[in-house]
Amino acid sequence: EAKRVFGQEGISVPRSLGVFEKAEDVGRAAGAGANVMLKSLVLIGGRGKAGGVRKAAGAAEAAALAGEMLGRKIRGYEVERLLVEEAVETTGGAAYIGVTMNPADFNVTVIASPAGGVDIEQVARETPDKVLRVELPGNDMTLPEAAADRLAGFLAAGLPDGKALIGGLKDILSKLYALFQDRKSVLYGNRLYR
Repeated sequence: EAKRVFGQEGISVPRSLGVFEKAEDVGRAAGAGANVMLKSLVLIGGRGKAGGVRKAAGAAEAAALAGEMLGRKIRGYEVERLLVEEAVETTGGAAYIGVTMNPADFNVTVIASPAGGVDIEQVARETPDKVLRVELPGNDMTLPEAAADRLAGFLAAGLPDGKALIGGLKDILSKLYALFQDRKSVLYGNRLYR
């Protein structure tokens, strides 16, 4: 659902090839020679570290890996279905961007880290200088330019060839912030905190 919404808002996401319950169907979806990602559909964190996210090159490898993944348990949850997506090359490294609201004062906070997002809690604990939190008390509907510059600059400083990425980072940050502002009434039920 989130990837669909991101795509509608112009944020690039990997192309989905479908959700499958059988290894042979995964192989057919992967096609010859195409690099794909197989992602276990279980409602638990840590699935990547537990072998629930795997990269495959072509139909044969995708089917073989799917056969290993389907039916296994990840933290007590059986993998019954796999999402298959195109594999994309990461050219600039992995970054974490999150937008949230403090329910105590309704201020929006944007959190960014050039250290990726798989272990963001661990990164925050062990290397807090790699996480930037920018609180926006004005609750503007669009990300203020100064905040976008600060966040993009912070991310770029920690990514390979980061300076070349600043424009794209600002664009993604602004789109995520606008999406949060547009959809937060859905997240918080029918209460509008604007």
